[in-house]
Amino acid sequence: YRMHNQIMDSINQFYTDENELGLICGINNPDIMREHHCYGKAIERKNHIMWVDIPLIKEHFEEQSYTNYSFSNQAEVDCIKNILLTISANLYANNYNGQKKIGIISFYSNQVRLLEKELLDKEFADRICNLSLRIGSVDRFQGIECPVIICSFVRNNPKGEIGFAKDPRRVNVALSRAQE
Repeated sequence: YRMHNQIMDSINQFYTDENELGLICGINNPDIMREHHCYGKAIERKNHIMWVDIPLIKEHFEEQSYTNYSFSNQAEVDCIKNILLTISANLYANNYNGQKKIGIISFYSNQVRLLEKELLDKEFADRICNLSLRIGSVDRFQGIECPVIICSFVRNNPKGEIGFAKDPRRVNVALSRAQE
């Protein structure tokens, strides 16, 4: 009952095996009950889950801190800023009243700090004043849901190392927090 069935379908792999059906959407009309109002430029009304690929080029690689061994990725933060600007503009164009709650989840504490620094900056926050942001780690989002979730996976490297995204439980939490 929490989420649109497209979101549910993306996490159903964590709940199925040969003997089980997995999750079944309990919402009678998810397109109406979980309408996101974010459609317009780059987002269609029928899109309830989207993937954005960060190119595998050096200027988009993650960076590792050698003080706490955590990772961050500035290119991903820049991409998230553009996504938020697009959502904000689309909500205005659709005459959406109020603030849309958006959760931004990352697997790495350094990325959470970078996201907070850049997204909560007054100048940027003023540009997206119709959005209410909650930023945190995957572990901190356990048990929390938001209409819209943006997941920052951070890792981007030529070796294909994905770090914490290897843990299916964490990926499940990250992907299952969104409602719309």
